[in-house]
Amino acid sequence: MKVVVVDPGLIDRRETVYSTLEQEGISPEDLTALVVDAIAERKIHIFSHPEWFDVRQQRVDKVRTRL
Repeated sequence: MKVVVVDPGLIDRRETVYSTLEQEGISPEDLTALVVDAIAERKIHIFSHPEWFDVRQQRVDKVRTRL
């Protein structure tokens, strides 16, 4: 399968995210607790790493400017 990269900057960002998750990821037990709590509270989104809110917001803002 051929992978098409629309934004070359995403390659570096993806590698950074994957590397960070490998080094600082949460345990399966903690992730399970987040998911179970979110389901019980009927949450649509689960944020396992709140410190990434700014990065997510930047991405959302970028997408919204292109609409």
